[in-house]
Amino acid sequence: MKPRSRSLLILSTTLLVGMLLGALVHARFFEKRVKRMHRLSTPEGFVESYVRTIEPSSPEQEQAVREVVAVVAGEVVESIRANREENGRRMDAMVEQLEPLLDEVQKQRLQERRDKYRRR
Repeated sequence: MKPRSRSLLILSTTLLVGMLLGALVHARFFEKRVKRMHRLSTPEGFVESYVRTIEPSSPEQEQAVREVVAVVAGEVVESIRANREENGRRMDAMVEQLEPLLDEVQKQRLQERRDKYRRR
């Protein structure tokens, strides 16, 4: 194999390996972020997140922190749910206004986007 060909092969292989590793690392961070967001959408996950952040110094302090955060956790989770519902109503209203302006292909693309959002 010619030295030039060998160098190009090594560079190309290095580039491909780097791209694959970058994609894997990115996917892992994205997965962690999604799991964290989902965990925060439940009262239990919300409480656990704050307890881990605070790192109570005693079991008594941990129990006190849990009690305070648990009261707010239910309110926050309910607020998130209500906000999602309100956003859903706003999106429905927007789609109703857009439909007369769109052709069938555009309507299909819009519906696919909405379906993708709802699966999240």
